[in-house]
Amino acid sequence: MQLISLSTRHRQGRFLILLLVQIGLLAWLFRENWHNGFSHVFGDRYDSLIETAVLEHWYNVVRGLAHWSSAHYFYPYTNTLGYNDGYLAYGLIYSVGRFAGADPLLAAMLVNMAMKVIACLGFYGFARRVLALEFGYAVVGAVVFTVSNNVVLHLLHAQLLTIAFAPLAATLLHGAIRAALDNDNARLRRDGIGFAVLYGLWAMTAFYLLWFFSLFVLVLMVLLLPLSHKALPRLLAIRRRTWGTVGLVLAAQLVALLPFLLTYLPKAAETGMHPYSSMLAYAPRPFDILNIGADNYLYGEAVRWLHQRIDFPLGFSESQMGLPPLLLLVFLAGVAWAAFRGADARGRLVLAAGLAALLVSGMALRIDDFSAWQYVYQYVPGAKGVRVISRWMVFLVFPVTATAVYFLASTQRTLRRPLAAGLLAVCALLLVGEELNRSNPVYIDRGQVVRLLASVPPPPAACRAFFVLDTRPARPGDAEAEVQIYRHNVEAMLIAEYVNLPTINGFSTFNPPDWRFDYPTRPDYPARVAEYGARHNLQGLCGLDMEPMRWTPPAGPGGA
Repeated sequence: MQLISLSTRHRQGRFLILLLVQIGLLAWLFRENWHNGFSHVFGDRYDSLIETAVLEHWYNVVRGLAHWSSAHYFYPYTNTLGYNDGYLAYGLIYSVGRFAGADPLLAAMLVNMAMKVIACLGFYGFARRVLALEFGYAVVGAVVFTVSNNVVLHLLHAQLLTIAFAPLAATLLHGAIRAALDNDNARLRRDGIGFAVLYGLWAMTAFYLLWFFSLFVLVLMVLLLPLSHKALPRLLAIRRRTWGTVGLVLAAQLVALLPFLLTYLPKAAETGMHPYSSMLAYAPRPFDILNIGADNYLYGEAVRWLHQRIDFPLGFSESQMGLPPLLLLVFLAGVAWAAFRGADARGRLVLAAGLAALLVSGMALRIDDFSAWQYVYQYVPGAKGVRVISRWMVFLVFPVTATAVYFLASTQRTLRRPLAAGLLAVCALLLVGEELNRSNPVYIDRGQVVRLLASVPPPPAACRAFFVLDTRPARPGDAEAEVQIYRHNVEAMLIAEYVNLPTINGFSTFNPPDWRFDYPTRPDYPARVAEYGARHNLQGLCGLDMEPMRWTPPAGPGGA
């Protein structure tokens, strides 16, 4: 009884610590939002409002008001979700917030918070279950992973928060493989089907990081086979019944991926995806490995100093995805440790993961006009859908952090000296500290957007779809592209989902082949709209003038 009581108290204590850590992380990461009462939220009025429009689409789906694969923009095209990330997991979380009474932007912020909770708990579970780390190091790893510098810098791109799924997916996949080798059918069904469902959900949420995860696992498996000499005999010893369970898991994976395949394969064929030249423009250069930004608390001044002397990258861009130097050093030490000291299964797994991280990172680098990524582009399925290669650095946070905390824990177990323990504790604190930065991309005036949506009057009864007219002047600081391409199209998407009425406007990663709705102030804009309406034989096409926020009724069959 005493042992049970002690064990219970330990579990309760760990739970309390995890809860306090999680509260602290949410307080830190969303500090500006707490301070301003969520009057301003993360994101910009373009990419972030596109995401919110897609989230509102899922809210309509949950309420039975829309078909799951066809959003209310780019009308009358169907399967329009395939032009962009699907945001399914986000949409389900978002719908909970909307049902609870939150407006669209506040509900979207709740999604961001939920993803950070998943990131923290997912990494903690991975560290405990897969790496068998002590509680303290598992917590340190979870904190480093959750507050990672490059993810915070790019909170404008909320799809990158799906890195939170990586530790949980890795835990389930590891458990399924171990269960198959152990002929444990019950655990194989649990972890294998769990992984299949999560993988399918991730695919319908955000493609980039899922694809990087898949590439990483593929390379890791190839490297792990020669390192694990006992794996082949165990593979050959798998029983017939276990192979049947493996087949069940694979069938579950296919079913879970069907929505993704049905949504995106037709659009991939239609658009041709991205040319290699556009990918090369976003490939990281050697300096970008350490490009952590001038807002980093520990290294910001050093980044500015380097910029002045050797033209080190400074401004915000898609290449600002670097990892802090101490984390990289501890990661490299962890790879070396696993190579020379990691004789057990976990050591071999960490070694293979570290080598896979280094290999893929090397292939992603661009030196002058050369990158080995061209071979990935040509031969790896799905590679043509990944344009911003530098986002690999966001995924890299997961294996790098896991390897680093594994090394610290292994070192402490080996040395077992008070001085070493103290030094490792300081190192762990520095790993957390060097991830912190001043960046807070709180750019959207939530009240302004909510007022815009509230100002839309009920559409005419004859209206079956709409387009937008926009003669509003540019806001201070707006670029021409923002005014003439993004603003009216993105706002039309959000309005369409909010009032549950399709629009021919919209803007996405890919657009329909006859999309010509940029430059709304040019004299030929109404003619372009009318031509589109006639081509698609649209009935009941109304106009919404964004300046007085007034509807114009349909002009006739196919007309504006």
